[in-house]
Amino acid sequence: MNFLNPAVLFGMFAASIPLILHLLNLRKLKTIEFSTLLFIKELQKTKIRKIKIKQILLLILRTLIIAFVVFAFARPAIRSNLPLIGTYSKTSMVILIDNSFSMDVSDEFGNRFNQAKSSVQKILENLKDGDEVSIIPMSSMNDLGNFSLSRNLQRVRENLSSINISNTSANLENSLRIASSLLDKAVNLNKEIYVVSDAQPNIFHRAYNDSIIVNSSSIAMMIIPIGMGTKSEISNLSIDSVYSVNRIYQVDKTVEVETFIRNHSDKDVNGLVVSLFFNKQRVAQRTMDIQAGQTKSVLIGSEPQVYGLINAYVELENDAQDADNRRFFGFVVPQPPNIAVIGNPQSTSAIKILSDLTGDKPVFNAQFYTTNQTGSIDLSKFDVVCCLSGPFKSNDYDKLAKYVSTGGSLFIFPEEDTPPEVMTKGLQTLGILGLGYKTQSTQSNLTFDQFDKIHPLFQGVFKGTTDVRSNLETPKMSKVMTTNSGQGIIGVQGSSVLSEIVFGDGKIIFCGISPDMAWGNFSTTSLFPVLILRSISYLSAKEGLTINSITGENLRLILPKKFSGVSNFKLLESNGSESFIKSVSLPSGVLLNYPPFNSSGVNTMYADNNKIAAVVNVNNSPDESDLNKVTVDNIKKDFSSYLSDIKAIEILNPNKLLAEFNRARTGTELWQIFVILALICAITEMIVARTSKNDLAN
Repeated sequence: MNFLNPAVLFGMFAASIPLILHLLNLRKLKTIEFSTLLFIKELQKTKIRKIKIKQILLLILRTLIIAFVVFAFARPAIRSNLPLIGTYSKTSMVILIDNSFSMDVSDEFGNRFNQAKSSVQKILENLKDGDEVSIIPMSSMNDLGNFSLSRNLQRVRENLSSINISNTSANLENSLRIASSLLDKAVNLNKEIYVVSDAQPNIFHRAYNDSIIVNSSSIAMMIIPIGMGTKSEISNLSIDSVYSVNRIYQVDKTVEVETFIRNHSDKDVNGLVVSLFFNKQRVAQRTMDIQAGQTKSVLIGSEPQVYGLINAYVELENDAQDADNRRFFGFVVPQPPNIAVIGNPQSTSAIKILSDLTGDKPVFNAQFYTTNQTGSIDLSKFDVVCCLSGPFKSNDYDKLAKYVSTGGSLFIFPEEDTPPEVMTKGLQTLGILGLGYKTQSTQSNLTFDQFDKIHPLFQGVFKGTTDVRSNLETPKMSKVMTTNSGQGIIGVQGSSVLSEIVFGDGKIIFCGISPDMAWGNFSTTSLFPVLILRSISYLSAKEGLTINSITGENLRLILPKKFSGVSNFKLLESNGSESFIKSVSLPSGVLLNYPPFNSSGVNTMYADNNKIAAVVNVNNSPDESDLNKVTVDNIKKDFSSYLSDIKAIEILNPNKLLAEFNRARTGTELWQIFVILALICAITEMIVARTSKNDLAN
């Protein structure tokens, strides 16, 4: 039994008033006039006992009258419908329906989302005049302002029919908060929340673990677990994640992708087809075997044939759930970068030769300058600046530092023409610290003893080995410059001579070996042209350009300072729609905030002049793919963190919903019964009081 107006129960203290008055009357002495002592002898002992019994009965009746009146005003109700007695309790009800894509599977009872809608429809058919209801899709990203309780059941049914499967995961916590807020303002005192869901573990995400969302003493909680009684074995595989192995993207160069695939079923799968698509064209295909419950990775790759944005995805064959069979990722194959080459003809000759050899598909577009022209070069027009020989002045280094700190890329060598103190100070201005020299002596030769062949700079160059000396031509070097800054890539005698340094928003490749014959024959080895080409490609690559997000998550993006002059960015979504986002300038860069994406795909953020500022890969949450069978014990355990009283949860069998619905809900008020009982007690009290008065008179 529940009380719809429990605050009135404090009136039960008034039931003690008759007892207090009775005790006070016992303490009073009553004077009885009599003429002789014979009157006392005539009073029968049985008559005295009868009067006392009636007094006790009056006490009980008067107490019951007050108690029954208090109970009537507290509006007691029971979880069943009793015939002939009681009245139907008007109800304020919120129905939470799970429309995440894990509901878009089928078992022997049909599609689960259709089962959920059918269950909600049955609930609506059993509502009566005066009831108010609201239906909230649990995968909705709307707030409280979009929902309200309504007594127009026809409109509520129309709202139900308009709810569709969403790519966003269900958020039980947010939905319960909205439901509780609605019921706090409800007109009816009887309040109920229904959760119609497959109750997968991912919906029980808690953002505020220190709070109880629903006060179950005032709100009844009903759970309708769709799929709980199924005996079907649902076979489902999903792509959980996709990672591009490459850091450099070029036309006709293989882009390799590592894909992690999970088998959620209890059966092994053989010959699973995994396909790779570039711009909606299948470009590669692999087959694989995966055991039951296993997560396995597979490498698949192909060569992009065009420049610009590549809208790519990995896809599996159809199974029980299609929404997790495709994983999107986008990348940009940049146009050949524009590079500024600064140095004398002898040092820049190698780059000129490489530029001529690339033919119809140039790897870069180079413009050559002498060091005297450094101060007049507009460095912002170039993707990479290569400094091969001097002499450089302090102002030149300051200009280079400003260029790199705002997002530029620099490839720089030491040289003999710049005074050592100017060069050392200039390199320090660029964040290249801990500089020193090593020279060849009679006791030891200068040879490479450290070579990071898995660094992106040399990715794919040395196949099948990571040994330092294997397939590597070591130059004859008489002198090298070393540094302890950044990430060492090539080392000599324990010190780095080729390093990657991050400086501000840009990056630097520092090579401590002279690009001409002054310090050795490094420029004539097979490694030198590889280093030139890979360094230019690596430095011009758009690192940090790709952002990964999940449907339903807010996008918060910080772009480098070089975009600080752009106030509005254009967002081209995967569905073709365009919108503009205002930027906020921060000391660290440019901040962009965007509402959650509703669908998966590759989205592109453009700065002015249609320059790609970021690629946003949006995919469905992999948690929705785990289609575990649910049990009553698991449901109560998972819901316990949301309720103040675990006993308030009722589990309703969706296959016997009408019977379960009538059994479980608070539907019959009993206040009329208590009013009748109070009247009966009042009439009885009057009769007993009259007879008791007559007994005393006689």
